[in-house]
Amino acid sequence: MNKQSKAKLKKKKDREKRVKEKVTAKRMAVRKDNKRKKEEEALFDAEASQFDRIEPYRKPDIPSADLESVFEKIDETEEEKNARILTQLEHNMEILQALEEEHLLEKMKQEEVNQRLEDAGCHTMEEKMAFLKKEVEKEVEPYHMQELEDLDPNKAPTL
Repeated sequence: MNKQSKAKLKKKKDREKRVKEKVTAKRMAVRKDNKRKKEEEALFDAEASQFDRIEPYRKPDIPSADLESVFEKIDETEEEKNARILTQLEHNMEILQALEEEHLLEKMKQEEVNQRLEDAGCHTMEEKMAFLKKEVEKEVEPYHMQELEDLDPNKAPTL
């Protein structure tokens, strides 16, 4: 064999090797995916079979003499349950009444502020907001002036 045919043969074997590796990699990926699916199915089947073994709930056989005591207990628990529900409802009503009172107070305050603004001649939202802004500035201005007076111009502020 000459050099060219050896090179061609080597090239052919290398290509076959690469193709074989690709095919093997694909097979391994498919096998891995199939294995994962089988494991998931096995887990699902195990969980499902667990529920197959559970027997349905059956009430215990109670002698007829004990039935009266059982019904008495049921009646007592019904009364206790009704009492608990009634106290909870009363508590909820108290909370609702307090919330309603709070809401009415807030509404009255809002109406008072709105009436005061309308008496001042503010009818649109922009006018009302501007008026309130001026009021806040008037209230805050003396406070800022006092802070400025307290500052010593020779002393640098510390952070």
